[in-house]
Amino acid sequence: MASIFKRHDQGVRPHGTPSSGMPTPGGATAVLDQHLRFTGWSREAEELFGLASEEVLGRFADAVLADTETGAGISSAAGDGGTAWSLGPRPVRRGDGRPVPVSLSITPLALGVGATGWLLVAVDSDWTEVPLSPAKLPGTFPGE
Repeated sequence: MASIFKRHDQGVRPHGTPSSGMPTPGGATAVLDQHLRFTGWSREAEELFGLASEEVLGRFADAVLADTETGAGISSAAGDGGTAWSLGPRPVRRGDGRPVPVSLSITPLALGVGATGWLLVAVDSDWTEVPLSPAKLPGTFPGE
């Protein structure tokens, strides 16, 4: 099965993977090893954070995803390492220096026999805070 993640030895996305040039509400994904270093970085992560996989792979998540207001990394929220957790919204600095508000979800991931890591999903908080109202979506609410 083809991977959607770019690794040092694999720089191609599978056929049919969309590339809109804009972050999608489905989220950007990345894989972290047990030490919270990036081992996978999706095209959507490149678009959301403005960083190519070559700039991220092998780096610690705390350095890439630090909160621009507090400087806090993500490792302090990891807890015991065996449960899923989330952070956000929090401002993270893009590659071009601009902050982007993101919500992060991190889930334990088996990376093979005896190897564990994390699946990280980042969603642009601007997408998650769009209010849904009858005025914006006519015909989608009862009584319309």
